[in-house]
Amino acid sequence: MLSPSHVKQVGGDHYNKGTHQHWDIMDRGNVSYLEACATKYIFRWREKGGIQDLEKAKSYIKKRICAVEEADPLYLPGRRFSVDAIGLTDWFSECNVSRLECTIITLVLNWRDKNDLNRALHLIDGLIEVYNEDKDD
Repeated sequence: MLSPSHVKQVGGDHYNKGTHQHWDIMDRGNVSYLEACATKYIFRWREKGGIQDLEKAKSYIKKRICAVEEADPLYLPGRRFSVDAIGLTDWFSECNVSRLECTIITLVLNWRDKNDLNRALHLIDGLIEVYNEDKDD
C-alpha cells in the first residue's frame, strides 16, 4: 500500500515543487476545508490558474468571513498552527513561495478573527495589483 506522500497528482505538476505536496502539509495539520482550499489556490497560482486562482482563494476566505459573522458554532477560529510544527517553513523554502504568499497562507491558517481574514484578502488584492502592473510593463 502506498503512503499518502507517494500518491501522485493527476493532471499536472503544479503542486510538485518540493518533497511534499500541498495536501501532505494540510493533512498533517488537519486543516479545515475552506482554509485548505484557499491556501491551495495561493500556493499554485503562479503555475496554474494565475489571477483566477487568487480570486478563488479570496472566495474561500470570504466564505469563512461570512461564517464568522453569522457566528456559526461550526466555524471556529483557525487552529493556531505553529508554522514549524506542520513543516511550513521548510515547505515554503523548498517551493520558493514568496514572502508575501507565506504571510497570506500563515494568516489564513492562523486567523483569530475576521480582521486577520480581511488582512489576507487585502494582501491578495495587493498581489493581484503587483502582478497586473508587472504584466503591463
